[in-house]
Amino acid sequence: MKHKESGKIIGRCGLHNWNDEHKRAEIGYVMEDEGFRRLGLMSEAVKPIIHYGFHHLGLNRMEALVGIDNAPSIQILAKNKFRNEGILKQHYCVSGNYTDSIICAILRNEYENT
Repeated sequence: MKHKESGKIIGRCGLHNWNDEHKRAEIGYVMEDEGFRRLGLMSEAVKPIIHYGFHHLGLNRMEALVGIDNAPSIQILAKNKFRNEGILKQHYCVSGNYTDSIICAILRNEYENT
């Protein structure tokens, strides 16, 4: 993700864990430059990724896994019509501590009806 004015790489956004058989993938993103966080840039950046996944890759479902305390990321997903589907208990380990994740998803028909 490049900053429009400066051309500087400030973050990354894309699809991974793509499962062609089941027509689903996981969206992931990170704003690497602290100075550009909480400006709405990532919320805008995920829009074309979602569109690409549904309209060019033929996905039926897009998922996102987000740390339970990551309010900015949860907001990005909500703005883009992802729904909270539940909590994955002790889903990942950070510095020896297990942390829960929220699984969010949007289906193709939900995306097309927004």
